[in-house]
Amino acid sequence: MSTYGKAISKCKKWQPALALLADARDKSLANAVLFSAAMGACGARWRWAVRVFAEFLDAALRGDVILFNSAISACGRGEQWRLSLQLLSQMTRVSLRWSLVTCNAALGAVARPGPVGRSAGEVCREGPK
Repeated sequence: MSTYGKAISKCKKWQPALALLADARDKSLANAVLFSAAMGACGARWRWAVRVFAEFLDAALRGDVILFNSAISACGRGEQWRLSLQLLSQMTRVSLRWSLVTCNAALGAVARPGPVGRSAGEVCREGPK
């Protein structure tokens, strides 16, 4: 792990993590690991985590399952179940295979009684097409 990765992972607050990520981006050193660590530092601030994820995609970097899992988990913390399901669909569109962690994160985001929870469970049982 790079120096930036170690520093971002040790951040207890989201602001310093995002500042370090911005510095790494300015130096063309940012990668999926750094973005994922920064998303994790956002904690309950799901909007910031999703914003970091969007910046990653805007940078035309190839997302990986771990990065998508981080974004889906952030959506779950923010009770943004629709966005979580959209991210699952996006994973399929970019040919990323779901993991057990992916399904658990998505189910956590839609964990409520009713048709939404059932459809998410069915989606995870079926996996990507």
